[in-house]
Amino acid sequence: MLGMGLAGLTSGKLHAKPRAKRSPPSLEEYFKHKIPADEIAHIREQVAKSGGSLHDALMDRVGWPPIAFDGKLSFSHQDALLLGGK
Repeated sequence: MLGMGLAGLTSGKLHAKPRAKRSPPSLEEYFKHKIPADEIAHIREQVAKSGGSLHDALMDRVGWPPIAFDGKLSFSHQDALLLGGK
């Protein structure tokens, strides 16, 4: 906020430089303490052959319970806000 105020008062002559954006970690970096890299490669191969979801396979491997589809229509967070959700 201070940087925006400084830029506003000086018509943009003085400003705070933005921080460099960090790229998201690779799957191997993210799961390095839970799944070995060679196992991630094996899971990728299996999913590519079966046509399944890599996300589901990795989350199953680390122990997350599957989310069952309850038959109701899923919609975005923005849609929920428009319908009166919080």
